[in-house]
Amino acid sequence: MYKHLLIATDGSELADKGVAHGLTLAKGIGAAVTFITVSEQFPIFAWGGAMAGYAAGDELAVYQEEARRYGKEVLDKCKASADAAGVSAKLVHVEDKRPAEAILDLSKAQGCDLIVMASHGRRGLGRLLLGSQTAEVLSYTEIPVRQLGIFKMAPSVRAAWRVHSPGHIQPGADARKAVCRRD
Repeated sequence: MYKHLLIATDGSELADKGVAHGLTLAKGIGAAVTFITVSEQFPIFAWGGAMAGYAAGDELAVYQEEARRYGKEVLDKCKASADAAGVSAKLVHVEDKRPAEAILDLSKAQGCDLIVMASHGRRGLGRLLLGSQTAEVLSYTEIPVRQLGIFKMAPSVRAAWRVHSPGHIQPGADARKAVCRRD
């Protein structure tokens, strides 16, 4: 089965559920884990007008320092959870990259055979404006992805789908069931 899981987290409450799910899976199958969190580049719009570069330089330094602090905080929490579960874990903080790109690059570099990540479930205009890192990873990865997300159906409908859908999705499985199998 899987020997090395890459668990992506941004420190959000939803991502914490992905971390917990990934650790449960890793413990159950005896897999190692690599946690990744990504700090995106300093937003270009923050540079402002022609003379704003001087002030923005200070903001850049503060941004980078805070990104490192937050990344360490997120990964320390993941490591504590992994230790409590008895799962071997590596921690990776990637700076100045888009999350999907960093996840894809690290999954190849570390030889991971499953990516576990959460999705905020954005659709329509929200997805267009804010993007979907999960959708990008799903589009470009060559290894399986276990996606956990916000499931926006009534609990009774959700329960019915969970009863009638498979525990995991196999290649060629019914796509409607795959979409409705989010946790």
